[in-house]
Amino acid sequence: MKAEEETKKYAMGHEAAGIRTKGVAEAEAIRAKAVAEAEGIEKKAEAMAKMGEAAVLEMYFDALPEVVKNAAAPLNNVDRITMYGDGNSSKLMKDIMGTVVQVTDGLKESTGVDLQAVLAGFLGGKVANTNTTNTNIKNNGINNQDIIE
Repeated sequence: MKAEEETKKYAMGHEAAGIRTKGVAEAEAIRAKAVAEAEGIEKKAEAMAKMGEAAVLEMYFDALPEVVKNAAAPLNNVDRITMYGDGNSSKLMKDIMGTVVQVTDGLKESTGVDLQAVLAGFLGGKVANTNTTNTNIKNNGINNQDIIE
């Protein structure tokens, strides 16, 4: 009987050691995963700090299509829009633009990104680049119309 008890005790000790080893291995795996995720987040934060507003804008513009898609989804259920009163199409455009302003103001308040200023800066840069290119072309004696056509 004593030998049987010793065998049982040995088996239970062996099983407990196996469970302990498995638990330690699982804990180490969870820890390694958490450390890797934290390092990834830290690297992303460092990159965002270096890139500044550009990083925030990239995330914003990456998410924007999904936001617009979700906002427009209810319109799939609309068969027809009937407007009454003066200037139906102009009122509709005014309402749409008013909504866009509200959304961009809300984004500015929540994220700190002034989308109107960003777009104005971007478009201003495009206009400035176009004017510079046109000036350079004129200075080289090339007719702009020849290039545009």
